[in-house]
Amino acid sequence: MRSALCQDHPRKDIFEKIAPHYDLLLGILTFGNYAKFLRKAVKVLGPKRDEKILDLCSGTGRVASWILQVVGEEGEVTGMDITQSMIDVAKERYGKSGNLIFLKKDVTVCRVGRMACRLKSGGGNSAVRPRSLREG
Repeated sequence: MRSALCQDHPRKDIFEKIAPHYDLLLGILTFGNYAKFLRKAVKVLGPKRDEKILDLCSGTGRVASWILQVVGEEGEVTGMDITQSMIDVAKERYGKSGNLIFLKKDVTVCRVGRMACRLKSGGGNSAVRPRSLREG
């Protein structure tokens, strides 16, 4: 299964082009409220020390880097995004830590063994605790 976003899609092209300026643009367009919203989202997520967190649609990695500050050296954060330029920006800015990794993946399609599923994309960041996936 391939999602429509995984193929040549105008929205994907936009994110490829604006990646280096994404955080600045959203800061300007929202009068600084986007960063506040993201910080609140991290607080609501409530990551704990030593946890492993998966950040879907991680973009430039800013949120993943904030989550890493909470989970600490024994924790781990994996950021996934469909656009290579977003992943490149994230790696350049935050990729020096061994427990923060970024992968180019279409997160709307997942495979577990022989099973496959399609996730509905609502846009924006999503952070998931792996144990939440196991618990259903």
